[in-house]
Amino acid sequence: MSNNLHDGHRQRLKERFSKHGLDPFENHQVLELLLCYVIPRKDTNEIAHRLLKEFGSFPAVFEASAHELCRVEGIGPQSAELITFCGQLIKRYQTEKRNTIRSFASIDAVGAYLLPLFVGERNEKAVVMSLNNRWELLGCDVLSTGTLTGTEARTREIVEIALRRKAVGVILAHNHPAGFATPSPQDVETTRKLASNLRLMDVPLLDHLVFSQTEFYSLRKSPHYAPLFSSFNQQ
Repeated sequence: MSNNLHDGHRQRLKERFSKHGLDPFENHQVLELLLCYVIPRKDTNEIAHRLLKEFGSFPAVFEASAHELCRVEGIGPQSAELITFCGQLIKRYQTEKRNTIRSFASIDAVGAYLLPLFVGERNEKAVVMSLNNRWELLGCDVLSTGTLTGTEARTREIVEIALRRKAVGVILAHNHPAGFATPSPQDVETTRKLASNLRLMDVPLLDHLVFSQTEFYSLRKSPHYAPLFSSFNQQ
């Protein structure tokens, strides 16, 4: 394709976006338009298709590392930097938007709030949500390491967070980056020990949520595990 044809196609994409936004764009066209801003003289349509073929989905493109992106023909360091920047920008937007939410009516609302924290994560992450007696968010803290092993150390860390936040209840959450949102036997045993330890320290454990990339599992909502958790009445 000649430069004039490239330029005309790019201009039409930009005008279409200006008039209609991204809604009428297919995923490859979104990537094609994005790459127009960093690749001046190549057919970005072909590169966009290569990205989707290599990573399998639109979200996976933005979750890929710069090193992985550069393995795709047509993607250089600047293009990879732009794509990874956009991925991080999306995540920052979701985080900041979540921070405007302060009160939760249900565990499902808590799960919906936390899910974006784990989307795209390749490593295990564990967080503690601190709540007051009206289920209003006081803070959401990432534990020092991703796993929940070492219950004595975890108890101390969670108690310190709860005291600092002046919380009257906490919710644990962690992810299975490459698996399902189903608690493992180790998850259940760790929850059992943590709940018992925290109860002795007068820090009610309200729930433990396990996340995959797309969904979550509440141990409290399961009849098998509900007795592990402290009662908690909203006021």
